Amino acid sequence: MKKYRVVLLLLLFLLTTCGTAKHDQFSEFVQPDPETYVKLMPLILEYFFYRKQAVLNGEMDRFYDRYPALQERINIDHGINLEANEVHHMQSLAPFEMKFYKN
Repeated sequence: MKKYRVVLLLLLFLLTTCGTAKHDQFSEFVQPDPETYVKLMPLILEYFFYRKQAVLNGEMDRFYDRYPALQERINIDHGINLEANEVHHMQSLAPFEMKFYKN
């Protein structure tokens, strides 16, 4: 019976101390101003277009032709420039493109 009380008290202590910790390392999302949004969105859409094509086709050549810097300085431990690994892993899911509009 005493063991259960000790465990219960420890759990309550952990829950109260962990629950009150502040996480200041992350800030709230801030919507970019319209001018920045208009400049960035085409670049972001282009990047994801080439990345999607790499996933669907299983090849990175066109992606790296467009973004050659992403082929350099790969660091697996820090997740830097790992697009080829991600595309390889996504290929195991047998991706396909589905269009919901008429041409």
